[in-house]
Amino acid sequence: TYPAQLSEGQNLPDAIMRMSITDKASGNEMGTVNINIINRKVVGKEKITTPAGTFDSYKITYDITIETVMMGMRLPGNNLKGVEYISPGTGVIRNESYNQKEKLTGYQILTKFSR
Repeated sequence: TYPAQLSEGQNLPDAIMRMSITDKASGNEMGTVNINIINRKVVGKEKITTPAGTFDSYKITYDITIETVMMGMRLPGNNLKGVEYISPGTGVIRNESYNQKEKLTGYQILTKFSR
């Protein structure tokens, strides 16, 4: 969630997403994946340019932990970092994912927007 008003230095609530992995034939749950998005903070404002235009955006950083349990066994987890650029009235303009060594591993950008 994002509050209606963002400001630099603001801490945002953590989020948790849980996914179930189900055997299609039996319907039994085989495992779960928990994605924890924590330490969300508005760290500044930036102009971001994408194919959809240039937007005044708030830069939000956060940490991601991924915990997977398959058939009762906990698998090694992943710790990642993320950055989002949010423009009021538009939404997410750019989203970036970084690995444990803080190397960019992927991103999404807004390519088209109409009001």
